[in-house]
Amino acid sequence: MTAPTIKSKRFEGSPDLTQRNPDPSQPAGSRTVRRRSAFALGALALAGGLICAATSAHAVATPMAKLPVIQNIGVLPVQWEDQGRLAAAHAAVDDAFPRAVRDAHRFRVLGDDLVATLWSTAEGRAELKDQFELQGFVGLTVTPRSDVVTLTARLTDPSLHDDLLETDTLDFDWLIDAEPAAVTGRLEKLVFRLLNRIPVDVSVTSVQGAFVTLSGGTDQGIQVGDKVNLVRTSIASLHPANGTWLDFQKLPLGTAQVIDAKTYTCVAKLVSLTYDNAVQVGDGAHISAIASRIKFARLALTNRARAAAEPDTIIVPPLYASNAPIKAQPAATPPPSVAATAPTPSSVAAGLPTPAQATPQTQPTQPEQAAQPEQAAQPGEEPPATGPSLWSDFTNDVTSHKMLDDVMAYAGPYWWSVKGPANDSGKFPVWLVNSAGVGVSRTLLYKIKTAFSGGLLFGRTGDGSYVGYDSSAQMYWEDKLSAADGFLQGWRGGGIATFSGMSVDKGAYGGGDWIRGGIFGGLYGLARVGDDQTYDWFANFSLMPLNIGRLGYSGTRKTVDSSSGWGLTLGAYEHEPPQTVQLGAEFEMTDEHQTLSNKRIPHLSNYTLRALARYPL
Repeated sequence: MTAPTIKSKRFEGSPDLTQRNPDPSQPAGSRTVRRRSAFALGALALAGGLICAATSAHAVATPMAKLPVIQNIGVLPVQWEDQGRLAAAHAAVDDAFPRAVRDAHRFRVLGDDLVATLWSTAEGRAELKDQFELQGFVGLTVTPRSDVVTLTARLTDPSLHDDLLETDTLDFDWLIDAEPAAVTGRLEKLVFRLLNRIPVDVSVTSVQGAFVTLSGGTDQGIQVGDKVNLVRTSIASLHPANGTWLDFQKLPLGTAQVIDAKTYTCVAKLVSLTYDNAVQVGDGAHISAIASRIKFARLALTNRARAAAEPDTIIVPPLYASNAPIKAQPAATPPPSVAATAPTPSSVAAGLPTPAQATPQTQPTQPEQAAQPEQAAQPGEEPPATGPSLWSDFTNDVTSHKMLDDVMAYAGPYWWSVKGPANDSGKFPVWLVNSAGVGVSRTLLYKIKTAFSGGLLFGRTGDGSYVGYDSSAQMYWEDKLSAADGFLQGWRGGGIATFSGMSVDKGAYGGGDWIRGGIFGGLYGLARVGDDQTYDWFANFSLMPLNIGRLGYSGTRKTVDSSSGWGLTLGAYEHEPPQTVQLGAEFEMTDEHQTLSNKRIPHLSNYTLRALARYPL
């Protein structure tokens, strides 16, 4: 099946209504017919004019609709309108375009192979929308025109209707001969400019009392402690020629502070509202730390001359370059409906290029877009900082009052064995459960985290029974892998300590008590299984060279002089939003050789399979 080419909508030319009358020497009856025909054609022209006028009026003054939530998108394959002439540029453009969309960090991007398989048919697009929660596409069309090439980037809805368009014109020979890095830079500007046209960066996906869930997380630059200004954004007008979004109206709703941030979502607590129950699902917020806005803020502040030197590329300043909060006076009653409020100059998104604009825009036209600080620095003073900083992240985390990140419970089968001066092992439990416990985790500050867990062990051996306990404490650094995408998302590493013991009532092996210490490292990410199942997976590996304890056999207790051991943990949870119980499973195995005070070297092995239930707070 041939994939349809995406083109922007255009009005076709009207029928030619300028034919001159025939020769007047023809019979009168013919002239009567001609007059009637001319009258009919005139009426048709008038009706056509009224239809076109009504269509244009509808496009310019359409009733304001709420900006849709866009969280998950697909990148369409690049559309080439003359593949032969541009064959030399295919590889660079096809590689750079999807990478530029991902580097903007505006959305969660579905897999390119998945989108390429399904996007070209209505059934496939419906599957992407229903099964994978896709809310839009980003595409690029490359059109050669004599000695220039036009690049058209577009944001569409799931039905391929254009919502936003941005174009860039390149010299034909430049595109053919350009280095891949230069092509990447040009496409990145185009894509970032397109996505900066959207006046909000994240949307409210749920409201639960004083808490809201936002469609953006650490991948969008959001950190715990950040304050966001919530607004209700409506589409104020459409472009008269292609129906794309042109102007927007924004209604301030209040502020919220982020209390929990995951990779693609975060939870924020409402701090202030302009009126009761102001925030609804679909309202939005801007994030100044998003990659595309940071890039254009830097260009606007430090390299304005570069925009003027490239007349083919219009550099649009970021819509929210200032970190100043939206100031709104408390209202006693809810304001009138957004749909009934006429757009005002202060409510229209400034800096958006219109068909009439032909020159680069280098100065913001809105107070909230000002590139300078709100208060000018006095001579000899440092200008106030306007962007995110390590110090602000640190102080936000130190002053955070969140006690726990999540709580967890587990239960499952546990099996152990010991070989050496005494040989013994536990029996696999008939009821599949002979270990159970609980755990918690907490962010101390910045990216330093801690985790604690503890539980009981019980079961039978070949000769009798045993009981025991097992607990652990971890302190580690957790961070995102900037080069990772999708399946692999981050890493963690730090120190680990365990405190465990066991008492065996019969047999040569009597058990023992141990305090172990070591280091561990791990990876985590997001795995999709089937069409609609997504899991948060994790894998940890530990080395345990420290052991303070004792081991009993043949009625005596011997202290541990030295040891060497390792452990491996693999597991996954169902991917669910915060404040929802997440079910999962985990497999853990440990292996250790201990050197006792009498120089005997027992070998201990442990295997545990756990069913998990976690509740993120």
